[in-house]
Amino acid sequence: MRMLQELTAHGYSNPVIGERVRQRLNGWRSLLEEIAATHLPRLGISVPGVVASAVFSLWLGMETQHLAGATEEEGASSRSWRRLAIGWSSANVRSESPQRRTGVSEQRRTRRE
Repeated sequence: MRMLQELTAHGYSNPVIGERVRQRLNGWRSLLEEIAATHLPRLGISVPGVVASAVFSLWLGMETQHLAGATEEEGASSRSWRRLAIGWSSANVRSESPQRRTGVSEQRRTRRE
């Protein structure tokens, strides 16, 4: 991650490096978008691209803070991840009908068997 951050800073003044960094970052963003688009609609989340972008931005900011020496108290990275996960889970459970929750539970049980 440190190398990516250093190359990003170098890319501010070097267009060739900047383009390569953007390509690398776009690869990660695309992967997150693909995963989100595949799995989040099943959970009732209809904006997977927005979620992927938020996760990507939080991750990049979290790594920047870690590299700068920020403590968890300063950056609250882990706490932020937990709050997002809990918020999304809670919103999903509240918005689902009992029938849909049963279907999801059935799918999970079937996968475990």
